[in-house]
Amino acid sequence: SKAIKDGDVWREHNIPAIPAERVIRHLYDAKGNRWHSDESMVKIEKEPFTNGAMRHCFRMKKIATPPQNATNHRFHKYGWSRALNYVAKAYTNE
Repeated sequence: SKAIKDGDVWREHNIPAIPAERVIRHLYDAKGNRWHSDESMVKIEKEPFTNGAMRHCFRMKKIATPPQNATNHRFHKYGWSRALNYVAKAYTNE
């Protein structure tokens, strides 16, 4: 596909250079009517790239559930340039 051929469309923003953070992701299972959670590692820009009337938008990369020893230097460096791109949104304080 064109997306694979073009590579990371956010490469100019150098998101892999941002420090990684361990997060808890909450997922709702509508069929089972319950919430699930898991851990992931993300790198998210500190400044929003755009905003709307109610939310700010940040570029973010996410890697699946980290190993127990996520302080492992190789884990943090490996794969961030190939990690999936997401847009994280946060409500404004206004």
